[in-house]
Amino acid sequence: MEAQITKSPNDDREYRYITLENELECIIVKDNDTKKSAACMDIHIGAALDPKETQGLAHFLEHMLFMGTEKYPEENAYSKFISENGGNENAFTTLEDTNFHFDIANESFEKALDMFAQFFICPLFSQNSVEKEMKAVDSEFRNALQSDADRYFQLYQHESNPDNVFNRFINGSIETLKKEGIVSELKEFHAKWYSSNLMKLCIYSNKDLDDMETIVRDLFSQVENKNIEVPSFSDPPAFTPEHLGKFYRVKSVCDENELGMSFNYPWYGHDYYYEVMHYASHILGHEGANSLLSALIQKDLATDISVSYDHFLESFSYLDINIVLTENGFDHYEDVIELVWAKINALKQELPKEYIFNEYHNNCRLAWQFYEKNDAYSFVTNIAERMHKFTSENMKDVQSTLYLYQGFNQRGISKMLEGLLPQNCVVNLYSQNHGKKLSKDEKDETSEGEDSGSDSDSDDGIEYLKEPWYGVKYLKEDLSPELLEKMTNPRIFEDIKLADPCTNVLFPDDLSVVPSSETDSTTPNLIVNNKNMEAWNLKCTKYNIPTVIITDNIYTSDCNFVTSVEGMVFSQIWIKVIKEYFREYSYMAEQAGLIFSIGFDEDSLEIFFKGYSDRIEEFIYTCMNKLKSFDVSKSERIFLQKKEAWLKDKRNLAYDDPSEQLELMMNRVMISNNFNTQHQISVGEEFTFERFVILTSQFLQNGKHLWFSIGNILNCDALRISQKILEILDTKPMSLEEIPPHNLFNLQENKEVHMLCDCENSDEENSAVMCYFQYGIKETDIDYLMNCMMLHMLEEPTYDYLRTKEQLGYLVYCKQWNYRSILGGAFVIQSSKQPPEYLIKQILKFIDTAKQLCESLSDEDFTKAVTALLSDRKQPEINLATVKYRVHSEICSHQYKFNRIQDEIAMLEDMIKDEEKIRNGKDMLKNHFYKTFIDNVKILNLEMTSDNLKEKQEENYKSNNETSRIPRASITLADHEASSVPLIEQTGTSNLESEIENEPKRYTDLMLERWKQWCKDQEALLESIDSEMEGC
Repeated sequence: MEAQITKSPNDDREYRYITLENELECIIVKDNDTKKSAACMDIHIGAALDPKETQGLAHFLEHMLFMGTEKYPEENAYSKFISENGGNENAFTTLEDTNFHFDIANESFEKALDMFAQFFICPLFSQNSVEKEMKAVDSEFRNALQSDADRYFQLYQHESNPDNVFNRFINGSIETLKKEGIVSELKEFHAKWYSSNLMKLCIYSNKDLDDMETIVRDLFSQVENKNIEVPSFSDPPAFTPEHLGKFYRVKSVCDENELGMSFNYPWYGHDYYYEVMHYASHILGHEGANSLLSALIQKDLATDISVSYDHFLESFSYLDINIVLTENGFDHYEDVIELVWAKINALKQELPKEYIFNEYHNNCRLAWQFYEKNDAYSFVTNIAERMHKFTSENMKDVQSTLYLYQGFNQRGISKMLEGLLPQNCVVNLYSQNHGKKLSKDEKDETSEGEDSGSDSDSDDGIEYLKEPWYGVKYLKEDLSPELLEKMTNPRIFEDIKLADPCTNVLFPDDLSVVPSSETDSTTPNLIVNNKNMEAWNLKCTKYNIPTVIITDNIYTSDCNFVTSVEGMVFSQIWIKVIKEYFREYSYMAEQAGLIFSIGFDEDSLEIFFKGYSDRIEEFIYTCMNKLKSFDVSKSERIFLQKKEAWLKDKRNLAYDDPSEQLELMMNRVMISNNFNTQHQISVGEEFTFERFVILTSQFLQNGKHLWFSIGNILNCDALRISQKILEILDTKPMSLEEIPPHNLFNLQENKEVHMLCDCENSDEENSAVMCYFQYGIKETDIDYLMNCMMLHMLEEPTYDYLRTKEQLGYLVYCKQWNYRSILGGAFVIQSSKQPPEYLIKQILKFIDTAKQLCESLSDEDFTKAVTALLSDRKQPEINLATVKYRVHSEICSHQYKFNRIQDEIAMLEDMIKDEEKIRNGKDMLKNHFYKTFIDNVKILNLEMTSDNLKEKQEENYKSNNETSRIPRASITLADHEASSVPLIEQTGTSNLESEIENEPKRYTDLMLERWKQWCKDQEALLESIDSEMEGC
């Protein structure tokens, strides 16, 4: 069957929907511009069908399908082929679906599709792979043990009806999977449920639709149709009245106090034409004037709110309200609940308003009218998953219903709102600190909760229930009569206004696009170059959207915000205060497609605008006048809230994954003008409102503006707006010499430096290492391309050797780690089984293996590597944001190579022109590899050790010191941070006295030096303005 897919008027792709003889349904997309093809298969079978005694089986099967098929038996054949040809691959399992997806260079798409199709035809399930992937599944589970989001969702599942399949452990672990006959279970599950009539396929390429249809039919018609019908999961229901009307106190990992309310509904997943649940989500989550959030903030009860809804198992839906509480809000959480119910009752007492629907629908309609492409990889994943919601008759709407509703369903919305009832609700209070808030009597009462199959655990003087998989500690009770009264009959709050949103007057009227012209440039024009500002504009209308993007980077040394700890603390809290000050206005603007944001980008304050050109100028002036007129003396309440939130953010960094903490540590250890977290916290704790007022009055008095505008905007308009910004902000000029440099430390040759630290989170099972190899300064563009090629070539072997074969952990990868003009690469491993020093030893072993690969690299393999990089470089810029990112990066780095991509493509193509060029290219790659990893190597190892692996770490550390081929220098993070100076200067610390030179070596801030030189070269242009702008 073939149907026409409804598409945006701004979408130039061709679509075809087909159904194969085996009932497998497929949407084929032809994009003439794409250089990468992509495919996704979504099977409407997931963890809901796991046998109760083998939970995690569907997820385990997902892993096993990557481990070889009868036609392609090599364990990593598929992943290796995808990687070698410039692609990416992944998969995921939910309760309802298992999803596999990849992208790859167009030229390799057909073979990749053949390898992909074998997943569903003839997987191997070899015993060797079973053992390894079972450990990978377990490692994936252990990586998530300290994630509050994963823990809360697992508790939600655990507290559902045990007789419903929603009550499942989706991920699985060694405990659930290591059993006799597991291979037979995998084969049986695949044989029973992997049926073509439950599969939806989306493929995306530049190939002709007829050709792609032929390929799909040839490859995927072989998938067997078992005529399986997905069983109903609604009987018994996941949540009965006995499971609702409950109050939970849940112990969190992070120091964050939150209140959640979850409302259970019949299944609304079929309602994609009207999305009636969106109305309640929109009103309750609104952040403009008269909103619930404004009321909560006004009463110092909360700082943020999010409202979402979802649908499960074609059985039930839920609406979830989540509120981030202040300390006062946590102490008075019942007042928060009462205020929420005051808003809910006000919402239910009146009929839904059509103007509210029209406004949020109008925003979606405009996004559809001026649709911009996203990457093929994301596109196919989304479409294949959505296809299950649609019958063949309405499959045409699979994409448009993401944006367009059929109309205002007042009756449907009203019926949905009727379900907002206390007896239909579960209330969750999340905190680390329940013990501090509960009296002894309350502790005794709450520990008497009903048995729900949970273990118990004493903590904070409380006998908690304990969820069995993630170990979530919680208390459970019925909603008390007092709380039910507050929910049913909330008091009237005279001092606050809970009303409908104001009418949004910020929507555009004129949606015209500036006509293209033969004189249009593909590179930006320098429209201002003086002591106050360097301004660039690029009229870019090729995407046919009336949108403008503007960034204004302000370089300033005011308040020492880059060079002192107090300055950093002030600036980060200032950003939070300013965002709250703007919140009501910027939220309304965002609903009309206008975006304002403000933040810090390394060494500058970045102000960002995006929106329809019809409204952007007025919007910018309003925002800048509002910023300039900010009355700090009236912001004490906001300051105290945001300071509290900032301190929690900093303290909660200790609960991030160890690998994420090492990424942050890398920046502050290696880059000047970075300050450690504990130092920031200690200064922040003493930071007063009076000091904030003083620094605010001194901030943004001086600055050098680096402006860039792009999109539906002429040079003369960009010039006028940029000059008006200068006039409004009235910043005094600042010379480039006054801008503090950012320098990366130059590690010593032939030396390993080890930065050692322990996990602050004692419950964290995972240790991690980041092993950084510094190449040095990028002397030529070829150096950069070789670094890209080298690290890309190592990606799949790294994963295969360290993760699949050595089973060191689920999180294993290598990456480029470049800072400005300094090149390097890093290996990252997170492991619950082995300590950092053992992981380092295995990384070094892998590098020995990679050295052999480099030595024996064939002409064919080198050509593949170059072609893979070419495929990436040739991928077109698919939307305005991608052009903005590239051009803005050139301007901010002051390299101004706006044709860099074309130059890189030319260099890469030249490398494989003939045998001699290939031979020279291989030599350059080999030299780059040796300089980075072998000869006079410069290594920094960041090591974070969990409590459970400390003993192993000490043993391996001693062994590695004895066997290391190059000198090792070590320092603990505590000693490093206590001195508040960079690692390279730690000459007085034990273990380092003779290992690190007295004077630090830093690479010059080439970016700043480049800017200075460029300004000197441009002096002749200071007075010259294009004739187009002279008349403005």
